[in-house]
Amino acid sequence: MESGKTITGDTGDTGDTGDTGDTGDTGDTGDRVHADLPAVLERGRHAGVGPDVFEPEPALRHPLFDHPDIVLTPHLRGMTQRAMKPAFVDAARGVADVLAGRPPTAVAEPRPEPPKGHGMTTPQLNRIAGAPISWGVCEVPGWGYQLTPDRVLNEMREVGLAATEFGPDGFLPAVPDVMAQVLADHDLHAIGGFTPLLLHVPGHDPLPEAERLLEGYAASNAEVLVLSAITGQDGYDSRPELDADGWKLLLSNLDRLTALAAERGVRAVLHPHVGTMIENGDEVRRVLEHSAISLCLDTGHLLIGGTDPAELTRQAPERIAHTHMKDVDSSLAAKVQSGRLTYTEAVRAGMYRPLGAGDVDVQAIVTHLSARGYDGWYVLEQDTILTEEPKEKGPVEDVWESAEHLRSVLRNTAS
Repeated sequence: MESGKTITGDTGDTGDTGDTGDTGDTGDTGDRVHADLPAVLERGRHAGVGPDVFEPEPALRHPLFDHPDIVLTPHLRGMTQRAMKPAFVDAARGVADVLAGRPPTAVAEPRPEPPKGHGMTTPQLNRIAGAPISWGVCEVPGWGYQLTPDRVLNEMREVGLAATEFGPDGFLPAVPDVMAQVLADHDLHAIGGFTPLLLHVPGHDPLPEAERLLEGYAASNAEVLVLSAITGQDGYDSRPELDADGWKLLLSNLDRLTALAAERGVRAVLHPHVGTMIENGDEVRRVLEHSAISLCLDTGHLLIGGTDPAELTRQAPERIAHTHMKDVDSSLAAKVQSGRLTYTEAVRAGMYRPLGAGDVDVQAIVTHLSARGYDGWYVLEQDTILTEEPKEKGPVEDVWESAEHLRSVLRNTAS
């Protein structure tokens, strides 16, 4: 560190402990930090880049800024765990660019800070999470190229997400304590996981499998069991029709699973999903009328299945305890509904879009949920199929766009 000086990202404090020269003063917007980075870095190493770095502390590795010449203090890591400011991210990227000899793109095009007084302290901003499927990690055999857990978890923190769903079996360690440590190493909390279970087949009891999964929830402090009523076939491209006995068994199993999870302090929710036994509007209504289970509001799967997620949120906000936020190209969704494309083909063609880039009314959904006092998670989940390791940034760019859009909507709703 040069003369005890730090670069701050929001307040204008210089952190100068006794030297002259450029102060790194940011004023109100942080523009000076970006403008001064190259010149300041030429004079030596600095103890921190980001908001409110006060005194040098022992260096800690951070998955986003893993560089020998960038030091992040424990104080700073605590800030990023709660809410990573875009100005801090861009400043640190600029540091990494300069140290690597690249033009600092974040300096050339700094990301503006959110307006002051617009819901920055709203608790919902700390309830934005990720799902591995947004990086193409999926339980369906042959789905596509599967990225490594380390890359996915690192990039979740890069976006500033607070938590993650588990992903498919094998994505995270099966031993609960080990899984909890892996997530802690990436500054992420565990939410729970998408859990596909067979619920409608006589002679098949789904509770033992659910009990096994719930054993790991306590160790990782996970809180939501996201159930999907699978067909028993691979993939989501076709499904059978349920008869009256099948419906009776499925609804009974949903209530049994709800009670089982509640005994362990976990909330069970049903995820209506294309290609499962609960897909369309009539099936969703039947569950709401004849079962006590809460819903996972998956904005994309509901829309593709013929249910307007905004209208469902308006009609039954009290039944929604979890959300999967994705946007949809309705023209591709219509081809799935008509049978011109399979679900997998449509996903490969880009049916799911970043929030704000498709046809889902995200603002209305958030407004209805907020009016009801929703305090659950907003999970960014944009189903993606990869063919190879991305040569550029890859899926994280769409996740970043969705996160920024959702943050903006949450701030507008809270103001």
